[in-house]
Amino acid sequence: MSTRHPAVLGIITFVAVLALAGGAFVAWQKLAPTHSQPAAALAAAPKCSTTAKLAVTVDPSIAPEVRQIAAQYDKVKTHCSKITVSAQASADTASMIAAGNGVGVDVWIPDSPVWVNRMQSIASSLGRTAPTLTAKQPIASSPVLFALPTARAGDIGDQKLSWGRVLNGTVTAVIPNPEGSGPSLAGLLALAQHAHGNTELLNTSLIALGKSIPDSAGAALAATVSATNLTIAITTEQQVANYNKTHAAQPLTAVYPADGTLSVQFPYLLTPSSTQNGDTADLASSFEQALLAQPAVFTAAGFRDGSGKGAVDQPGVLPTASPAPAADDGKTELALYKTWGVVTLRGRMLGVIDVSGSMADAAGGGLSRIDVFQQAAVGAISRFSGDVELGLWQFSTNQNGTVPYKQISPIAPLGDPTHMADLSSKIAGLPQHLGGDTGLYETTLAAVRAVRQSYDPNFINSVVVITDGVNDDDQSSLTLQSLVATLKKEADPSKPVPVIMIGFGPDTDIAAMTQIAKATGGEAYTAQQPQDLGTVLTTALTERSCRPNCTP
Repeated sequence: MSTRHPAVLGIITFVAVLALAGGAFVAWQKLAPTHSQPAAALAAAPKCSTTAKLAVTVDPSIAPEVRQIAAQYDKVKTHCSKITVSAQASADTASMIAAGNGVGVDVWIPDSPVWVNRMQSIASSLGRTAPTLTAKQPIASSPVLFALPTARAGDIGDQKLSWGRVLNGTVTAVIPNPEGSGPSLAGLLALAQHAHGNTELLNTSLIALGKSIPDSAGAALAATVSATNLTIAITTEQQVANYNKTHAAQPLTAVYPADGTLSVQFPYLLTPSSTQNGDTADLASSFEQALLAQPAVFTAAGFRDGSGKGAVDQPGVLPTASPAPAADDGKTELALYKTWGVVTLRGRMLGVIDVSGSMADAAGGGLSRIDVFQQAAVGAISRFSGDVELGLWQFSTNQNGTVPYKQISPIAPLGDPTHMADLSSKIAGLPQHLGGDTGLYETTLAAVRAVRQSYDPNFINSVVVITDGVNDDDQSSLTLQSLVATLKKEADPSKPVPVIMIGFGPDTDIAAMTQIAKATGGEAYTAQQPQDLGTVLTTALTERSCRPNCTP
């Protein structure tokens, strides 16, 4: 996964400010803009005594079209205008404006209205008042859909592609990194809407999508072509059309979700530098009309107009399609932006598994408690990226002499095939080691110390303890009170190691587990029924980076 480093973002912002601010304070005499005049009138037009300037920052995906129309606009002599169109990723522009570095940006055209919400959120976190942006008509739009290699279109079978199939995992999907893509955030919004409030289902889907995160739309589309199994990309109609222009030998087909979809819009936003200056406001308004007056420029690039209409004559997409509702729930999209950051954050975890004798007890359905754990663990591990690091301990009394715990697999990346095979083998072999009592307290303290000793600042380091009982290690003098006190005393803010406690079954001491977890900034969960373990395990792991301030 590729993430934007704060230092790099700072450099991008600084350079962008220099580029956009140059010449921003030149005064001009307003001349009435005219879109078309007779040739004789143009020839007789007086030379401009001043040139009106307008600085437009636009998302790279639509920059060529905006530049083309801007150039045409400036060629009209009576306009006496110079419109500078700067391409910059919408996420970067949002950060720049939020930080107060938006001087010189008169008009902003991002790839989604959600970046206004993101800008406001960043400004709030910086203790700043977000500037007021005035939204005009969107200049273009594109529906969010699925792309797959045309050569493999027959592999879909009788089942149509839908958001529901992405959610339940019956089709493999990739999505460009939503942290920098408005269309991808709209795709997450569509998934959330079709999850119908089932948070566990949505989070499970996000974890699966996070296994491989292409940096761009082009990379995501290329991944569908190179995949050995049928893989679809969550993208837009325009991105498919654009890809096919340069990949005629291996084209993609745009598939419209059977259960409906959303469209992403490109809003025309006026910043205070244009709304508070009459001359700039007039030029900004005139240029907006020029953009709206030339829909053919945008449809030639694969876009629909701002309302979702228009004919697109491009390979791989339908010429006409019913307009999809706009993805305009910025609040929910921003929440999904944050959730995505949590579930895809690379973790370094030590799993500590109870193998005391009670784990052999029946859990229903012909399964023992350890059987249920095995199924839940394998399911959870299979969803994570290969960049996630995981190790395993098992614990019960007398595992290693009088020590109640033993390492069975070291912490290492899941992307290492040898390590993944070792984990699978050790999880499968757990039933052979059942017996003894639950040495919970001593094991937890040792696990925290071990993870802190090998702490990696590039990851979220944590301990995940799964147990079905209470501490009953008679050979240990460690009490609940002394354990909690020691965890608090040894806590290192520079090396936090939250403990995630998961109680499995009716016999767990959830009160004690909660005290232990809270002492480390972690959380305790309980799965009363065997079928709840998979849900609880997914919830615990998807919330690992927000502790101790997670909200429902």
